[in-house]
Amino acid sequence: MAIVVSNLTSFDIPRAMELVEIAQWNQLPSDWLRVLEYDREGSFVARLDGILVGTVTTIRYASELAWIGMMLVRPNARRRGIGKGLMIHAIDYLRGRGVASIMLDATPMGRPLYELLGFQVHSQWHRWHRDEMTPQRQPTAPASPPSAMHSNAPFGPFAESLRPLDTIAFGADRWFWIQSLACVSKVESAAKGYGMLRNGRLASYLGPVVSEDIELAQRLVAKLLDPSPAACFWDIPSGNESAEELATRHGFSRVRTLYRMHLGEVRNTCHPPHQYAIADPATG
Repeated sequence: MAIVVSNLTSFDIPRAMELVEIAQWNQLPSDWLRVLEYDREGSFVARLDGILVGTVTTIRYASELAWIGMMLVRPNARRRGIGKGLMIHAIDYLRGRGVASIMLDATPMGRPLYELLGFQVHSQWHRWHRDEMTPQRQPTAPASPPSAMHSNAPFGPFAESLRPLDTIAFGADRWFWIQSLACVSKVESAAKGYGMLRNGRLASYLGPVVSEDIELAQRLVAKLLDPSPAACFWDIPSGNESAEELATRHGFSRVRTLYRMHLGEVRNTCHPPHQYAIADPATG
């Protein structure tokens, strides 16, 4: 049985989505397309006797940092070295382009494979979830000061001025990616922060949310979640207890733990107090 690794293309997305559904992940076809639009050579699939059985994606934030994501293998094809082969392919691709630090967000199932390849745990964080809200259960959004908030897509008047804040919060310049997400998201922004809410396969997804202070973060989150009653995921990075307090206040509860891991030197010197929600486990 021949295993062949090749570049992911848009024609592979329907089969890749089958793996997403099996794993019960939240990504949509548009999430795959967004990665492909940025770098057509950086994502890969594995085929076993011509059938797609595994995927992996990469995204580079300049030369300082890259993220590996969407590491999926069809259950009946596991334990044949497919996941390891895809990971080695992704790592070699990134190193060939001079990336100093490679990071990923691992499930407990995936963590042993990544450790085998030399990744180390940097921190752990939690996914939070809220079920679909009935009108009686929806929290009331706090009043916003006049002119303090701006709803628009992609950003409104604060766009470029927020780039330095986001770079500090995340630990690398990812502004091209934030602009891309803004085009498919509900966006709330102010002079010192912004937040986004977008559709997902299983639930809507809150993130990223970046803010200089808890009061603004509270207003951003409230505006994003109200009046939407849909079920929602919220991924909160390690080190932001204020975000966890907000999540509890809005009816969210912890549903799983993931591990942020790194290979090579840690260049991602993020600032957790400013990061209230990550953008996506597949991209950081």
